Amino acid sequence: STQREFKAELTLTGIDEMGLVNELTKEISNNLHIDMKSVHFDTDGGTFSGKIVVVVKNKSILDNLVEKIKKINGIHKVTRT
Repeated sequence: STQREFKAELTLTGIDEMGLVNELTKEISNNLHIDMKSVHFDTDGGTFSGKIVVVVKNKSILDNLVEKIKKINGIHKVTRT
């Protein structure tokens, strides 16, 4: 049984720390081997909000990704949109 991949959009908010976006993208692509389709971040006075679109094979991979992102220093909130 082959699983179909699906796109998921995650919205992130947190503190705008130097290197945060780099750490985030490294965690997703290198450590979790998840394909990112788009990444968009806006910063405003020390905080940021961003959207990442990823392609995953199943919901458990997505849930694992969300948990890993939440552990990154500076990330306050991760929600699926």
